Amino acid sequence: MNKRLEKVIERMKDRGLSQLLISDPGSIYYLTGISVDPGERFFGLIVRESGETSLIVNRLFSVPKTDIETVWLGDTDSVSEAVSRLIDRKAELGVDKLLPARFLIPIRDKLEGGKIVLGSDCVDWVRAVKDEEEREKMREASGINDIVIEEAAAFIKEGVTEKEVADYLVRRSPPYA
Repeated sequence: MNKRLEKVIERMKDRGLSQLLISDPGSIYYLTGISVDPGERFFGLIVRESGETSLIVNRLFSVPKTDIETVWLGDTDSVSEAVSRLIDRKAELGVDKLLPARFLIPIRDKLEGGKIVLGSDCVDWVRAVKDEEEREKMREASGINDIVIEEAAAFIKEGVTEKEVADYLVRRSPPYA
């Protein structure tokens, strides 16, 4: 298990949560390195205080093999059925702030005495505190931004449109890193 997941689990334990359903693709990428743009389809990560994780993903998407349990769904499969098989339906379920109601309500209806609580802070808190690698990437991105701004400023003159500046920068795009 990676350090980011460990920190989320620590935060879950502090909150008294034994399970968390994350549906924000950015948070899932942050925690697993798996990137999916699900559009209207469900994409979720269940994190348990035990450290076990399960990824729920539509069969239309390609994800790399990892040690995370992966549950594949088709467009006609029930998200709430899949989630309810993976969680303790009698325990409180934390969910993130981006879980659409069309998935949330049917999942809630599968609970047997457990309740749903907002658990976004468990991930948000971890994402807010940057480790050294993240700080270094932020410094690198800032340096690249400085170069691009200098090049854009040198190109700009009266009569040049925003689109022309953007096209110029795209054409110039050296490998900054």
